[in-house]
Order: sequence, then structure tokens, then C-alpha cells
Amino acid sequence: MNPPGYLYALSYVFCSYLIYVFVKSSLFKIGRKWLTILFSFLIVFWMIVSDGVAKWLFWPCMMVTVLLIFSLLYLGFQFDKKVAVYYAAQVFVLGEGCASLEWQMMYYLDKMNEMSHAVLLVVGSLMYLIIYTIVYWVEKKVHRRDLELELTRKQIASVCVIAFVIFCLSNLSYVSIETPFSVNSPSQIFNIHSWVDIGGIAILIAYHVMISEVQARVEMENMQSIMEMQYNNYIISEQSMDIVNQKYHDLKHQIALLRMEFGTKEGLEYLKEMQNQIEVYETLNKTGNRILDAILTSKSIYCQNQHIKLNCIADGAALAFMDAVDISALFGNGLDNAIECVSKIEDPEKRLIYLTIVREKKFLRIRLENCCLEQVEFENGLPKTQKSNKRLHGFGVKSMASIVKKYNGSLTMSVTNNWFEVRILIPLDE
Repeated sequence: MNPPGYLYALSYVFCSYLIYVFVKSSLFKIGRKWLTILFSFLIVFWMIVSDGVAKWLFWPCMMVTVLLIFSLLYLGFQFDKKVAVYYAAQVFVLGEGCASLEWQMMYYLDKMNEMSHAVLLVVGSLMYLIIYTIVYWVEKKVHRRDLELELTRKQIASVCVIAFVIFCLSNLSYVSIETPFSVNSPSQIFNIHSWVDIGGIAILIAYHVMISEVQARVEMENMQSIMEMQYNNYIISEQSMDIVNQKYHDLKHQIALLRMEFGTKEGLEYLKEMQNQIEVYETLNKTGNRILDAILTSKSIYCQNQHIKLNCIADGAALAFMDAVDISALFGNGLDNAIECVSKIEDPEKRLIYLTIVREKKFLRIRLENCCLEQVEFENGLPKTQKSNKRLHGFGVKSMASIVKKYNGSLTMSVTNNWFEVRILIPLDE
């Protein structure tokens, strides 16, 4: 009458792998393959060994099972600890529901037709395939790989309580037949077990969708705020640039007059250095796009004060198809991240940033590089924020990815030989 332990174990493992694929990456990119294999086998082994234990050992054994599922997610798949607890509760209920539903269907088919073991095995395998095809489709629709969950303690506690209540209600008749809510008929036990688990799965899915939508809305609002802030910075920079350009223009003529009057070698070298700085400024900030010019002006002035070398080769005219807000947010965030990274380097000679914006055939290619001596962890292709409060940071990179996606482009970030590289490729409509 009781579903076998190995059936539950396979369900737990399969659901854990599904969660990983839809939330983080493909199975080919599992970082700790040996640990995932180890904990997968431990779950199967433990469920087989603990199958049919005495009633007083039932709850301790289930606690060990949940701990093994958590270990698979946390140590094997390298989920964050809070996220691992959250998904462990989902995997536990989802695995329970799938196993009980499959066993119930097999029980009824066997009872109606009295099938042989071989036929029952084939029917069970087919039922297994059908159920998990449905689970695969549902989980694929529910989970978003581009959304990194930042869960509160209340949200985690809520999911754990929901999972615990569902498990208690669905298994009440297995451990006791003396309560007002227990039944002793196999068909009734199966019905209660399956329907409670299915209802619990629906509740957890609805709760997950609600959390995801709320967080996605908050992220969108934060990214919009960042884009507006970068655009406001561009407006201020543009206004300042007009004043600076006028002063530089006047300074060029003043240097020419002073050079005629200076007679010493030291004085001429000083004037030559001043003129070189002006020429670098003019070359850097005349790209053919006024918005990009304003951004580069403000960033280059800051870099000069911080002893950071910013080199730029840019075809600003190639950005004409992009909105002003998108240009300011894309390059403002990108340069801010690069400047923040190189500012941590003590050696001024290594504080280097290179920006390239060119047309190549029918594509716009953007490449932003900076020296990077620290370890960078990546999540879904984007670097994880190094700041302690992740809820308030990391939106700059996400806004860049959102902008590139808006123009049907691709964005990749990587660290190679102590160089952080941002590569963007956007198709041009000609």
C-alpha cells in the first residue's frame, strides 16, 4: 500500500535537477559534479534503507531526507543557503506529489486488470514519463533564470510552514488511523495523499510566482531609477561640457601666446605638457555623438583626478539608433563599474580602462576592458555584486543587459588574465 522509498528518492533527485536547470544553468555546467552525484546516491540509498521503518522513526527519517535534499542543492548545485532552503521545501513537496500520484495510478491499474510484474513495470515507467513531462513543462513556465531571488526570512519561513503542513496532512493516514481526519481504506489514503500534495504544489507554485513577480517589478523600478539617474548625470555633464569646452578653447590661445614669451626650457616643457592634455581631451570627447561625448567628458575628468588612464576609440555616430536614456545608462554604468574596479588597484600603472565602439559589417561592436585583480563570481553570465546588501546593488549590470536585449543584441562578461571584459554585439538595420 505504501509507495516504495526508491520512487520517492527518484522524484526528489529528478525535481532537484529540474530546479537547477531552470534556475541556474544546464547540467553540463554543474560546478561540483561529484558532490551532486554523491548526494543523489545518498538520497536514493537513504530512502531505500529507511523504507518501512517503525512509526516512531518516521519523522526523524523524513528530517534526514529533507537535509539530504538541502545538501544536494546547497553543496552540490551551489545555491545560496537561503535559496537552497526555499527550493528544498519545493522539491520535497513536488517529489512527494509525483511519487504518490504515480503509485496511485499503478495501484488502480493493477487492481482493475491484475497485471503481471513485467507489464506493471512498463506501465509504471510510462506513467513516470507522463507525470514528469507535465512537471517539466510546468516548472519551465514557472522559474526564471534571469531573476536571482533575494528572499527574506519571512518568505523562507512561509514556504517551510506550507511544505510541513502539506506533508502532515497528506501522510496523516500512513502514520495513524486514530485521528478524526484519518482513513484506513487504501483508495481513500491514496486520494487524500495525492490531492493534498497536488493542492500543495499549486499553492507553492502560486507563492513562487507571486514572489518572482514582486521582485521582478522591484528590479525593474530600480533599473529604471538607475537609467534616469545616469540620464540626469548626462544632462549635467552636457551643460558642464559647454563651459569646459569654452575654457579649453580660450586656454589654447593663451598657451600659444605664453609660448612666445617663455624663454626657458622648463617653461616650454610645461606648456607642451598642458597642450598635450588639451589634445587628449579633445580627441577623447569628440566621438560624433553628443551624449557619449558628455559621458566621456565627466568620466575622463574623474579618471584624471584618480590617476586612471581611460583610452577610447569610439565611432559615436554608430549609436545614432539608440535612445539617449539607453546610451547614458549603458555607458554610464559600464564605465562606473570599470572605474570602481580599477580604483581598488594600488599600482597606478595598472589602472587602465579601454573602450572601443566600432561598426563591423552590419553590427555594432562595443568592448569595454579594465584591469581586474580581484576574484569575480558570475551568476547566469553576469558578475555577482561584491557589496553586502545585494538588494540595493547589482542593478547597473542588469540594466545594461536589459538595454542590450532591447536592441536584440548579445552581452557577455568575462575575466581573462586579470582583465575584465564586457563585449556587446548589436545588429544594425541598414
